[in-house]
Amino acid sequence: GNLASFATTGTSVPWVSSGNATCTGTLTITALNTTSKRMSGTFSFKGYRASDNSFKNITVGVFTNVSYSTGTTGGGGNNTFTVKIDGVNWVPSVIEGLASNGDLGLSGSNTAGDKYISFAMPDTIMPGTYVLDGTSLVDAYYVPNTSAVGVASAGSLIITSHNTTTGVIVGTFNFNAVDIIGGTTTYNITNGAFNISY
Repeated sequence: GNLASFATTGTSVPWVSSGNATCTGTLTITALNTTSKRMSGTFSFKGYRASDNSFKNITVGVFTNVSYSTGTTGGGGNNTFTVKIDGVNWVPSVIEGLASNGDLGLSGSNTAGDKYISFAMPDTIMPGTYVLDGTSLVDAYYVPNTSAVGVASAGSLIITSHNTTTGVIVGTFNFNAVDIIGGTTTYNITNGAFNISY
């Protein structure tokens, strides 16, 4: 399955399209150019936030000619992303970076897209150390499956380099994530490192 989420930079807990039976949504790809790696489409969904039992209706979403990456570790590009999740090494099969409207999103996911680690930050972020606790410029999430979302509650992201001209960002990270969809599970995310083109 797939998952949609809504949050703004600085929002520590997103609204997600799971965790409540009333949450549903659609994503329609209206144009896909696999040569230029661009896509367009529409989306809508109802998101739920367990921390305050609130909902958000995201309607009439449109994206046009957005670039995407299919770079993976060991082929298809120079993107790399490695991490330990609860002490077990995990290398995502899909590594992506996207800059849009002043925000930069970075993620590593499995092929199905239902297990991923993602970061949201300003696209002008400078090298430095950023606290991952829901109070800084950077938000971090770990989604182990379609029925759970972990948000960073303690940890840090270190941006070691960010070339905004070439669109390459390099960093390391460690954080604890707490399940925000009605659970008490915590996840230990360690030894994280990425080098991503966007």
